Amino acid sequence: MRTESLILKVLLYFNIFTLVMYIISPLSIKSGYHALNIFYIALNILMMWLGFRSGQAKTNYLAQQPSLQVPPKVLYLILIFYLCTFTVRYAYMLYLPPFDFNALINRIAIGVADPYLGRSFMHGGRTIPWTVYFVTSIIDSIFFIFSLICWKQLKTIIKAVIVILLIFECFYSMGTGTNFGVIMLVSCIGLAIMMQIPHETLSKGKILKICSLGTIMLLFVLYIFSYNMEGRSGGSFENLSNESFLALGPSVSIDTNAFFNQLPHRLQILLLFIFSYLTQGYMFLENIYKLDFHWGGFFGNNPALQSLAQDFLFFDPEMNSYQMQMEKLGVDSYVNWHSCYLWLANDFTILFVPIAVYFIAKLTSAALRMFRTSRDLSSGIVFIILANMLLFMFANNNYLSSVFYSFMFIFPYWFFKKYKHIRKW
Repeated sequence: MRTESLILKVLLYFNIFTLVMYIISPLSIKSGYHALNIFYIALNILMMWLGFRSGQAKTNYLAQQPSLQVPPKVLYLILIFYLCTFTVRYAYMLYLPPFDFNALINRIAIGVADPYLGRSFMHGGRTIPWTVYFVTSIIDSIFFIFSLICWKQLKTIIKAVIVILLIFECFYSMGTGTNFGVIMLVSCIGLAIMMQIPHETLSKGKILKICSLGTIMLLFVLYIFSYNMEGRSGGSFENLSNESFLALGPSVSIDTNAFFNQLPHRLQILLLFIFSYLTQGYMFLENIYKLDFHWGGFFGNNPALQSLAQDFLFFDPEMNSYQMQMEKLGVDSYVNWHSCYLWLANDFTILFVPIAVYFIAKLTSAALRMFRTSRDLSSGIVFIILANMLLFMFANNNYLSSVFYSFMFIFPYWFFKKYKHIRKW
């Protein structure tokens, strides 16, 4: 099996897995559109597969090229910039004074010890101007992606520093009472490792090692997820006796079967949280078929773009978005997920979202092949960002939003300078 095929199959099979979880989920809103929604999600996954194939076909003629090395000065300058500014990003997101490291440590420690408190503290007045956050985020939001891609070039001492920063980033994410940050880091690490495997054809032994590493990473994610959800629900799954803890709204019903009810109580609650995490985006997507379309002007597909439109273009693509319309149905636009498909529909309509998914998958596949043939840094960054976007299709488009201030510069450069120069022979 070729390395590219394995990576793309992981992305595809994970989306199929989330669809299966949605089909068998005990959670439902009884909208009347469940069967149609299953068909629609399956259609998008099919378009994802076709996009992968098209991206590979476009780059099939590329010959292996010498690996491009990032100049050491660039590596060190980016590391120094991150070390000088990473607390600015944390302070902005946590509503803390800038460069107050003691306040930052205390805030994160409180959130790690009590995820419920960590999540409830996510409000207040910003202590840092958005412009400062924007400028620092251009580098800081993709610092770990950059570091993972350049890992083999780094000296041991630099690797140790980055590992410490990675651990701190994990604690920061846990300190906010959310699972997204840790899962995002794990997915970035997994993708960065797989896309740099040097052999095009994988032996069974290599596949086994990759699967073993994947299993360890999955167990780590499950542990963090269980810890956070137990903390956010009052400290113990044993104290939960009804469905209100899922925070999915009154329209959601839970229909468990006899086998499910025979499981230990803690496992039942954990499984309900897993189903909620993986399928609520699809479940609330069912509402889209009875809502009106209001074009977001290509600024409605992720929160970062919506904020840019509100602050600088003086129009609000969020006001009439599908998320805001669902507020009237009892679906919290900030707490509940709606799937990435719904976010894309704000700009592309329900009918054209599968086309958008096709091109996202095509560019993902092409960026992967381009990176593997030349170790081009921009191709590697674009691949990891788009691949993560495809991984989180079941949830929302917040991953793209989290790196968007970098992506808005890197993607056009890559697309016009690298991708457009590929000609299919």
